[in-house]
Amino acid sequence: MSITWVVGGTNGIGRACVLRLEELGQKVVHTGREVDVRDQSSLLQFMGGKSRPKDKVTHLIYSAGVNRLEWSMEVESEDMLDIYNVNVVGLINVLQMVPTVERVVVIGSDAAWRRMRTSVAYCASKAALHAAVGIIARERASEDFAINVVAPGITAPTGMQRYIDARVPIVRNWTKDEAEGYEKSQIPMGRRATTDEVAEVVMSVLFMSTNYLNGAIIPVNGGR
Repeated sequence: MSITWVVGGTNGIGRACVLRLEELGQKVVHTGREVDVRDQSSLLQFMGGKSRPKDKVTHLIYSAGVNRLEWSMEVESEDMLDIYNVNVVGLINVLQMVPTVERVVVIGSDAAWRRMRTSVAYCASKAALHAAVGIIARERASEDFAINVVAPGITAPTGMQRYIDARVPIVRNWTKDEAEGYEKSQIPMGRRATTDEVAEVVMSVLFMSTNYLNGAIIPVNGGR
């Protein structure tokens, strides 16, 4: 039996995807911080361990991601590299571990094209991630392999959302009400996406779309 691996499946969008997969009767395995996607030896240890997927991994959801809000003149290079390694290099590391995968959905972000102050490393990493997905799609399309990006705006409840809510007033010198008011003014629907809404789009792309949908970037941001 085939299996879906959700990387970053312990909370937020990844967790919502795990629950939706279980509701659909799909066999699923999920990992969180116990497997370090930046480190191939950590991935190898997982793949050789007792908790490894017992069946062929044919579907993959890559939902690992980190951010750190700092002004571009203040952000540390180590933090920038860590963000890039999790958000971009981790995807490549995981794909190299599971050559049996046929369908992949990567959780990107509309931050790839929105110029978000205090998020230079995150925005750049997501733009790089989207570019990487397009390259992988082009390289592997002849293998009947499809990889696409679902790119939400800010989504709740997630660890990222909680971090942003706590950090934005500090780095931008706003009150919490000012920060929330500005955010809502930028979203036509006037609210954040829910993790369940994003998960529904992920399921559609993963299981119900044609393989001719390949290398696509699908925004889920309320029309922002």
